[in-house]
Amino acid sequence: MGLPPVEENKDEADRDDYFPVWRDNKAAARLFLRCATQWRINAMTGMRQGLDYQAVESVAAMSHTRMSGDLIDDLRAIETGALEVFAAQAKADADRVRQEKAKRDRMKSWRG
Repeated sequence: MGLPPVEENKDEADRDDYFPVWRDNKAAARLFLRCATQWRINAMTGMRQGLDYQAVESVAAMSHTRMSGDLIDDLRAIETGALEVFAAQAKADADRVRQEKAKRDRMKSWRG
């Protein structure tokens, strides 16, 4: 389909935390990983709402990454995917907590 080959380094591919990134996505992936602590957090829910783009701009400048419209678009695509994963994890956690509470409540009612 005309996609460039994935760059893989054999030493990196053997690591547990390794994931391949297409060359065209490398700058956005690096910037995203560098911005791991730059999320805006909802004070009521504790959920991530999105990246703090002023902080992203600072991180990019400090890491000598030239910002462009394409880079921002790629970063937003990664951010959207991450937010979907975070939301799914939060839902799974909430479901687990609800199930554990229901189980405790049932046990209390059996004990009388």
